[in-house]
Amino acid sequence: MKKLISTIYIVLFIGLVTFMSSCQDIINVDTNRVMLSNDNTLSSPNDTVYSIIGILSKMQKLSDKYVLIGELRGDLMDVTVNSRSELRDLSNFSVDSTSSSFSDVKDYYAVINNCNYFIQKADTSITTNGTKPFVKEVAVAKSIRAWTYLQLVLNYGKATYFEKPLLTVNDTKEVFPVYNIQQMVDILISSLTPLVNIDYPNYGTINGAESKYLFINVPFLLGDLYLWKASLNGGNTADYEQAATYYAYLIASNGYTIDGKIGKIAWNSQSFTGYTDSWSQLLYSMVGNTELVTTINLSYATINGVTGSLYGYCYESFELTASKRLLDIFAGQTYAYPNTATTPATPVFYSGDLRQSGTVAILTSDYSSNKISYSAGDNVIMKFINNNVNIYRAGLLYLRYAEAVNRIGKPGLAFAVLKYGLNAASLTDTKKVPTGDLKSERSYITMFNNSVFTGNVGIHNRGCGSSDINTSYIIPSTVKTKNDSINFVEDAIVDELALETGLEGNRFQDLMRISNYRNNPSYLADKIAQKHTDYTHFYNLLLDQKNWFIPEPK
Repeated sequence: MKKLISTIYIVLFIGLVTFMSSCQDIINVDTNRVMLSNDNTLSSPNDTVYSIIGILSKMQKLSDKYVLIGELRGDLMDVTVNSRSELRDLSNFSVDSTSSSFSDVKDYYAVINNCNYFIQKADTSITTNGTKPFVKEVAVAKSIRAWTYLQLVLNYGKATYFEKPLLTVNDTKEVFPVYNIQQMVDILISSLTPLVNIDYPNYGTINGAESKYLFINVPFLLGDLYLWKASLNGGNTADYEQAATYYAYLIASNGYTIDGKIGKIAWNSQSFTGYTDSWSQLLYSMVGNTELVTTINLSYATINGVTGSLYGYCYESFELTASKRLLDIFAGQTYAYPNTATTPATPVFYSGDLRQSGTVAILTSDYSSNKISYSAGDNVIMKFINNNVNIYRAGLLYLRYAEAVNRIGKPGLAFAVLKYGLNAASLTDTKKVPTGDLKSERSYITMFNNSVFTGNVGIHNRGCGSSDINTSYIIPSTVKTKNDSINFVEDAIVDELALETGLEGNRFQDLMRISNYRNNPSYLADKIAQKHTDYTHFYNLLLDQKNWFIPEPK
């Protein structure tokens, strides 16, 4: 534990305010200055703005690990012949705890320690124009801290927990508790629950992104925490309901929809010769984007702020690529184009999900770029061309909601999220949503009767056309029991997560959680082993859940 604490960077931006001229400047600052003063109180707007942006700049340094740990260990991202050994080791579950940057946890604790300092020092009692302005910033710091702790325990299996800022060498010698995932989830739920209704501060646009997108969304994070809680306690229905309630609250309060007219990649005609893409823009736009909830926004060059490695790994050195398994999932879908010459419209089918074109670019010929050779058939990951890493967005929000209601015991309702979309029309059509799934009349269901959701369509439509008329995209009649239906729909959700959010950083943890629901490590082991040439080795390796976590430095 002392070894773990000793890795912490005490990186505090408070006290640098007098040297800063703008919010942009503070993003450019990277310092390991140790704050020895313990009597400074943050009481001015400049203190809080600069401090929160300083925390965000430290959070940027977690972006590479968020994606690589979540995806390279999963089944959708793969290495190439150009990949450095550290990336290969991560993909092969052979991380060297003595030398790998993936075993280094100091950047996580740097974020946490900065948050602790701000939370302790911000004066939330100050009132300006009848409001307490620093309450919002403290909520931001607490939510970032909670998200960071969750990443630690999911990646490493445990984390040292402390809420006081470590300001001196003696502080780092204190003994703090070490919590596993289940313990940490309970603590984080308790700390975040009072913050649900607190609004974000508004800092305008920072480095090309609206500031509201840079903060961790509390209801979304609470929904995730309750899913993890349910996955670790045997599947308590009340926990799934809490998750669904938080996701629904966020959907309703912000009017998030799966719009049938925008945010999709669609063939222009039933001849299937050209398509229109309005889905990719949902991944990149950081101003006025109704899809985006939380993103980590990175700079293209260090002179403008913190940069990441994902852009280079994908394009410049071509060390990361989409796995054959992900391409197979895309290819295994069926696109349904409505033939309006018939009444009612009947589907004309075509193979594949068009979201593949917004996720990877398949090269049609050999060429060389930046001294790296590419071959025809290579695929280049497209999701990081704007140098942002999306943590939360509406597509993921709806899929997590579907995951929760499915596990509550409402597979028909969950599948409607994929196939039909939730709105008043689908909730009153027993062919779309079985009556039994609506009996409870919970608010997390009835809220979709609001006219805001009239245009909601199934999220599968985003790449597969009119899934509502796709006669092959159904819960088959051979599925007889409720439990079988839940498992079938859960498999469909896992595939949809690959199609919609693949390569964005969630995959390994999603497979962990589903395996926990089923109390079956082979669920994760099988999917990930399929990515590797030595299936048996990786399948047996991952049957042991100890191997699901990255080793920390000894």
